[in-house]
This record gives sequence, structure tokens and C-alpha cells, in this order.
Amino acid sequence: MAYVKKRLLLAGIPGFLAEELKEVFEKEDWLVYVPEGDLSGRALSDFFAEKLPNALIYRLEPERDDCIARLDRLLSYAMKVKVSRILLLEESGIFLSGLHETDPGEPFNQRDRRLRRMESLASIWRTNEKLSITLVPVPALYGKGQKPGDGLPGFILDDAFREEKSPILEAGAQYFLSARDAAYGLLQCILRGENPAILPLGPGTSFTWNEFSALVSPLLPKGITLPETLAPVRLPESDLDKYPVYGSAPLDGSAAQKELGWSSRADDREGLKNTVEEIIGLREKLRAEEKALQEKAERKARLERFVPFVENIAGFLIMSIILGVRILTGSRSPFDFNYLYIGTMGLLYGKQQSFISFVLSMILLIAEMVLTGRDPFSILYDPMSFLHLISYFFVAVLTGYFADRKTYEKEAAGWREARDRAQISLLRNLLDDSLKVRDKLYHHIVNSEDSIGHIYRIIRQLDSVEEEQIYTKAASVTAELLGVRDLAIYVTGKQSHFLRRKVRMGKRAAARPASLDIEKHPYLSELMKTGTVFMNRDFMNDSPDLAAPVMIGDQIIAVIEIYGLSFEQWSYHEENLLSLTSRLIATALSRAARWEEMEAGKKYLPGTRILREEPFMRTIETLRARHQELHDSPARLLVLGNMDLPLSSLNERVDHCIRSKDFAGVYKNSYALLFPDTPESALPIIEERLKKAGLSIARSEEVM
Repeated sequence: MAYVKKRLLLAGIPGFLAEELKEVFEKEDWLVYVPEGDLSGRALSDFFAEKLPNALIYRLEPERDDCIARLDRLLSYAMKVKVSRILLLEESGIFLSGLHETDPGEPFNQRDRRLRRMESLASIWRTNEKLSITLVPVPALYGKGQKPGDGLPGFILDDAFREEKSPILEAGAQYFLSARDAAYGLLQCILRGENPAILPLGPGTSFTWNEFSALVSPLLPKGITLPETLAPVRLPESDLDKYPVYGSAPLDGSAAQKELGWSSRADDREGLKNTVEEIIGLREKLRAEEKALQEKAERKARLERFVPFVENIAGFLIMSIILGVRILTGSRSPFDFNYLYIGTMGLLYGKQQSFISFVLSMILLIAEMVLTGRDPFSILYDPMSFLHLISYFFVAVLTGYFADRKTYEKEAAGWREARDRAQISLLRNLLDDSLKVRDKLYHHIVNSEDSIGHIYRIIRQLDSVEEEQIYTKAASVTAELLGVRDLAIYVTGKQSHFLRRKVRMGKRAAARPASLDIEKHPYLSELMKTGTVFMNRDFMNDSPDLAAPVMIGDQIIAVIEIYGLSFEQWSYHEENLLSLTSRLIATALSRAARWEEMEAGKKYLPGTRILREEPFMRTIETLRARHQELHDSPARLLVLGNMDLPLSSLNERVDHCIRSKDFAGVYKNSYALLFPDTPESALPIIEERLKKAGLSIARSEEVM
């Protein structure tokens, strides 16, 4: 049967611990699933049904208002899909239901009260529903990849960078444990198969607030300080829930040491220091990136706002210089460059800039009239001057209109594109939903322990393009699906009235002939004519209990025979199941036949049935695996001594003295013949046949 990896589901696990768990479990060849986002309700139920985990690790989440209901749902889903191992991870606080070396007594705050209720709920599920639940208390965790806000160190550092810091309740020394050590402890807890109700991983290394502050403060940027601390005894009980707590009682790790051989190995002082440096570095990096992006966006906005005006003024200055040069030199140009100036600004930036350039050009026109001794008021009554001014306005309106129209078209195209993207997004979401349904069904089939998954894992063995391997697996698949021990597969050959045995399994199949004359067996004659399944309801001698044809198109290429059915197996169900199996085998063989046609030039020596060395060696290995799996007679390898014969002559002789199920090929710089499922008693007959064909045997080997 195909190997199926075990599956682990992580829920509520912070990212840095999830990465450590993935790494250690994947080394043990587990599939690790981490849900994306906060799954709940139907989505969470579907996730369980799709992944069908063998084990679940869930971090209790007392910070959630629905933490108890969420735990209850998780355990119900786990029971529904038969999760075999459940670990409930609990980061220790002041109170842990007497799990510490010293019981601190009553719950300290709301978080501890919720933890106590979740512990009680887990105990009820373990006792009443017989779920394999283990509560795993751990100290505050730290590790590589921890982000601001993750865990106790991340929370304290995130608070330190805020302008308004929240005070921290100092309730004694706080114990810390490496996430890598915790991951190995959880791995051992699952692999060892132990099922204690409670298994603390600890105690870790303790740090008072002063020690923690002395370790962390030198690493903080200048001007950043840790939050202030308050003594819980100075606060009324109603205020205890308002502030985070620093401090926990030590966990007793002797049980983990005794049952799992686990103990913390990391240097917690150095590890915590490295984690703090990584969190600070990551925060500084994110702040620097955010600041750079903000500055870039502001620069871009300023440029987009001021560049048109700057370019407009630059154009005005250029036109002024051109005007000054013309007046000083006394030259008269037939072309007014103000048209170019107005048109350029209008086409580039639209009506706003084109009208500004029109006004500036009008100023230049009036200045030119004054400097050349003309009356500037003539612009109002001189038709030529007035038309000149009007032409400026016309160019400004025309170019501004075209530019704005182009802008509006571009915006409309953007709106259409946004609408198309929305439609494409809708279609993509529909496609993704369809793919999710497909994947869900696929995982259900592959992972489930029901009949569908069982059949799928059996028939998946037929996924091959090697014909000999398919025949081997066909016997195994048929035996497993029908629950039988004795069967044989016969194949048709060049002589259509004979069937040759290809593979066999069991003693009853071994007692059957290696070849069958179709005309002498009425059940075979009927089966070959009609292509239907045969069941020996008349209990005829010398006939199998059940037989089915393997057909590609209308041609029967093989027959599967079953022997020794039990009384319960004489039913239409077994008949239909064998018919289905034969069709699956036919599909696999059809695929292999097409592959054989495409690869024939690469597998055989030109114009012969003699295999090249590589495919011949693969065939030998396939027959060796068949013997080990089906326990039939070993194949016989006869190395020929006729190396002096021409290839065409050798192929002709070989073709006349071996059967269609036998093989010839290149073997270690010689030629060899391979006879599958050949008992030692048949060797003299084979040797005599080869001798008559003029083929000599250099040596004989068993393939087993």
C-alpha cells in the first residue's frame, strides 16, 4: 500500500513557534498545516475535514473573549475526524491549577481564571470522550523570527516604543524557554506515544524584572525606555486585569525529563538577548521602510503639484529671452514661438496650464508692442493685433481641450479596467472556490480512512508506464481489493487460442497450468466471446471461482482468475468489484502500451525485440520485486555465448524459441534471455529448446 504521511495541525500558534514546529516535524516526515487567518465556525470545520490531521497542537488563547467556546469547538471537530493526539499549549502565568512546584493559590486575574476553566473543559473531554489530550504548560517563549507584539518579550518591546506606555505588574521572576526547545519537547510528546494528562516543559531560566531590564535596556535605541512596573499588592483586584503581568511560578519539568528524556538545552540569556536584538532590528527596519515610502510618496505628490507651474514659468522665461534677442537684433521671425509655448503646455497639462501660458503670452505680446513703439491699446481696435490675441486663446482652448479629453478617456479607461478587474476578480474567486472544493475532495480521498480513501490508495499503485510493473501491481491491487490470496493473470499471445500465465499469487494459482488452451476450457471460450465476468456458480472442476477479462477497446489482452473464494465472497458484489478492477488495470495497461509505442525506438535495438541494457536491467529489477512481493518462482536469466552471431540472425533465433512473456536484452556486454516465474524443473526444457535453435548458454542466474 502507498505510504501516507502523518499530518499535524497547528492552531493559535504564534509565527515564530510555528516555524520551529514545522521544521522539527517535517524532519520526521510529517505534513504540517497552519491555517491562514483566524478560522472559525464552518471554515474551521471544513479545514479539519479537508486536512484530517493525526495530531493537533493548539495554544490556549485566554486573551480571546470566546476562548472557552473556541476550545470546545476545536475538540469537537478533532473528535469528529478522529485526531489521535491533542496537545494543548499553555504559556504559564501566575496561576496554573497547582501545576507548579509551589501552588500560588487562587487565580490571579481574568486570564488565569479563563485558563482554569479551559483546563477543566479539557479534562472533561479527556475523561468523558476518551480523547488523547495532554496539557503542556510552558514558560514565556522566545525565538528566532519573533516580531514586535509576539509573546511576552515582543509585547514588552512593542510597548516600550509607544509614546504612552502601559505599566507592567511585577509579580516576581519570569521564566523563559527557547521556542526550539519547546518544539522538540512537543515532538517527543507526540512521537513517544505517552498520554499523560499534564506534562509541563520547564522550568527554563528565570529573570527578575531588574535582570531583564539590565539585559534589554542597553540594546534599546537612544531615548527608548522600558515601561514602568507596578506592584500588584498596591492595586485593587478590579485593576489587575488592566495591565500585563511580568512573573510566573517555576514549572516542574521532571516528568518531561523522565518520560521523554527532554530538557532545555539553549542558553536562555544569550538566546533572549539575540531575540531582543532581532525584534528591535526588525522594528527599526520596518520604521525606516515606512518612513522612506512616506517621504517618497510626499516627494512624488509635490512634484506632481508643482512641476507644471515650474515648467510653465520656464517656458515663459524662454519665450522672454527669444523676444529680447529679436528686439535687440532687430530680426523679424515669420513664426511666433508663443504658439509653440501655449500648445506645448496645453497638450502636456490641459486647460489650466494652457490658460496660464495664454495670459503670459499676452503679456509678452503687449511687452513687444511697447518695446517696438506701438500703442498697446491697439490690441483692442487693430483687427490684426486683436486676431493675434484671439489666435493665442484659440490655441490654448484647442490644445487644452484635447489634453483634457485624453485625460478623461484615460480615466474612463481606468474605470473600465477597474470594472473588468472586479469582474475578473469575481471569476477568479469562483475559480478559487471551485479549486478549494476540488482540493477538499482530493484531500478527503487521499487522507481519509474510509472506503473511498482505502480504494484510492490501493489503485494508485497502478500509476506506472512500465508494463511488467503494472502486472505485478495488478495482482496486488486485485488481491487487496477483493480480499483474496490466490489469483493469476493470463495474457494472450501470438497464438490467440492459448493464454500464457503472466503473474500468480498463492498456492492454488501455482497448481494451475502455465498456459491454457481456450478451446479446452468452456468458461474461457465464453469469456473470450462475450467479454463478461465469469463466476463458477456450477462449481465446475478445473475452473476458477471468478474470472474477468482485461480489455483495451474490443480486444481482450489478459484474463484475471481468482481461486479459493470464501462463502461470503460468492456474491454479485465481488463480481462487480472484479469487473471494476479489470477496467482499472486495462486503463493502466493502455497507457503503458501507448508509452511503449512512443519509446520503442529507445528501448529496443533497431529492428529487433532485444532490449537495450538500461530497460533490460529495469525489467530484471521489476521481476525481482515481483518475486519478493508475490512469492512466485524466481525468474531465470540465461546469458548467451553467441556473441559472434549477427544481430539479425540472433534476433531471428531468439524470436523462435522464447514466448511473448519472456525477454531478451543486452546484459553486461553480452546478450541474455530472461524467463519470468520459471521453476528449476523447467530449465532442461528451455535449454533443449535453445540448443535446437543454435543458441549456447554461457551461464544461468536466478533473479530473486
